[in-house]
Amino acid sequence: MRSAIYLAILMPFFAVFVQCAPLPLEVGTVYGHDDLYDQTIVPTDFNGATDHTQASLANVHAAVNEAHNQIMNIKKMMDENHPDLHAHLTNAFGPNYNKEEIHKTINRLATGKIDIAQTNAPNDEGNETTNAIAKHSSGAQADRVVFYEKFHRKTLDAQAGTVIHEATHALARTKDHFREDPNQPGKFEAVSSKHEGNPGVMKAYAHSEHFDHLKTHASEVMHQNADSYMVLAHTVKHGLPQVHQAANSNANPNVNAPSSSHPVPNADIHHDAPGSAHPPENAHAYNAPAEAHHAAHPPAAPAGDKKKGCCGIL
Repeated sequence: MRSAIYLAILMPFFAVFVQCAPLPLEVGTVYGHDDLYDQTIVPTDFNGATDHTQASLANVHAAVNEAHNQIMNIKKMMDENHPDLHAHLTNAFGPNYNKEEIHKTINRLATGKIDIAQTNAPNDEGNETTNAIAKHSSGAQADRVVFYEKFHRKTLDAQAGTVIHEATHALARTKDHFREDPNQPGKFEAVSSKHEGNPGVMKAYAHSEHFDHLKTHASEVMHQNADSYMVLAHTVKHGLPQVHQAANSNANPNVNAPSSSHPVPNADIHHDAPGSAHPPENAHAYNAPAEAHHAAHPPAAPAGDKKKGCCGIL
C-alpha cells in the first residue's frame, strides 16, 4: 500500500520517528484512509526518487510544528481582533486587504492537511535553488508537497515559513504572480505560475521588486498571495517594524498566545523562491538593532540566487 506523510497543522498527533512532544503530523495514505496508521513509511515515488529518511523527516516534523505554532498565533489574533491586527494585515497584504478571505485561509491552515511526497528531493538541474514545491494536479485526491535538500540547510524559522507558504498553495490555492485584469482596467488578478515571464506579469514574493507595488495597487486580491501569509506569520512572531506599530500596543502580540518546477499539464507547481519572505539564514539578525525593519522585508537573497521555473510551500 502506497503511503505518504500528511500534515495537519492544527490537531497534534504523536508522530512516527519523532520522540518527545506530539507534533501536528499524521501518517496515512494518499487515498485519504486516515485511520490506517503504519509504523513504516513507504514513500511515494516522485520522479523516480523514494527517499524519506529519518533525519529529513524529523526536520520536516519540527518545521511543521513551528509553522503550526505561528499559524495558531495568527488565528488567535484574528479571532480576538488584537489591537495590532490591522497593522499586521496592512504590512502583509496592503491597506485594502480582504480580512474575511484572509481569516478563511488561516482557518484552513489551522485545520487542513496535505500530502508530503518527498522530504529530501535532490536539487538537481532545473531545481538548484528550490526549497519546496506544492503541486496541484487535476483530479488528484490529495495535494502533494516535495521538500528539497536545500530546505534542510535553512534555519527552523525559515523552514516554518516555507511550510506556511506551500500550505497556502495546497489548501487555499494561493498564487505567486499577479497582473492587471484585462477585463477591469486598474484592477489586478492572481494568475498561475505558467504565466511567469509574460508581459505585465509581476512576481509577488516579498523580496521581489513588485511586492510593495502590488500591496498598494492590488491589495484587494493580495489574500491570494502565498508570500503575504509568510510575512504575516513572520511579523506576528517577531514584531512589526516601528512604522506599523499601533500606539501603546504590543509589538510582539504572540507573547500571550498559547505556545504550543515548472508547470505540467493539468497541474500547477509552486516553488518556494530563494528570495521569498523567509527570515534570514542567520537567526541572530532578528535581534540586531540595525535590523528594526526586518519584519516588513526580510533580507533578500544574494545576487544571482534566482528562482528557476515558476513560482514560490507549505
